[in-house]
Amino acid sequence: MHKTHIRIEIQRALNNFIDGELAKNATHLLKVLGYESQRTLNRDANTPAAFREDFDPDNLISPEKAHLSDWQTADFLFQLTTDEIRQQTQETITFHEDTSVDASIYQSYLFLAIKLKGGTYPRTALATITREVNKLYAIPAMLIFQHGRALTFSIINRRPSQRDRDLDVLEKVTLIKDIDVVNPHRAHLDILAELSLSALYQQHGFTNFLFGFNITFMCLLEFVTVSINDKCFRTFWPRWRFTEASDL
Repeated sequence: MHKTHIRIEIQRALNNFIDGELAKNATHLLKVLGYESQRTLNRDANTPAAFREDFDPDNLISPEKAHLSDWQTADFLFQLTTDEIRQQTQETITFHEDTSVDASIYQSYLFLAIKLKGGTYPRTALATITREVNKLYAIPAMLIFQHGRALTFSIINRRPSQRDRDLDVLEKVTLIKDIDVVNPHRAHLDILAELSLSALYQQHGFTNFLFGFNITFMCLLEFVTVSINDKCFRTFWPRWRFTEASDL
């Protein structure tokens, strides 16, 4: 898809968040970016209480750290695997099969969406929620937050523990923060366009699921931190000027 066209489609998808259901809008935005799957769950409700009942029966997360009192809704969108990517791209993206066992390779991702009651949240609050939610799953979970008229994409880097291979170590959380759904900044549209599945493949030519989604996606996000509302913009991408972000 041409860059100008996908930016237009992304902006339209963002504008949908002005009203309507978060789960529907988030799923559509991810579809525009090339991420789509039928692997989902039929849940009776999307309240915070229902989320804990469905995913946290052992009370692993801290209500305080997860800011549960600020949650309005919480939706499980889908699980994305190599099979879904092959199906979506009609096998134009080819992954090399690897029969070796590597515990550090995650073969799928989860996508969730959480609507918060407030309009503005500091980076630390959203990062802490992301960390708490990821305690509940054995594979990485990417979160899309909606807070007021803004969206924030959040993903955490995780690796198997060196002491206990059955456990994961949750590391740095990276955010694409405060994306205005009414009038999105051009920089945010460019970043989301660069993170589309087709753009990642064209730029990096990955040949396995790990590099294609885990490594490539994380490497891009590692160098991108945006807070347009605070007039802070930081990126290591050469075509954009680098400016140190003071408070994200």
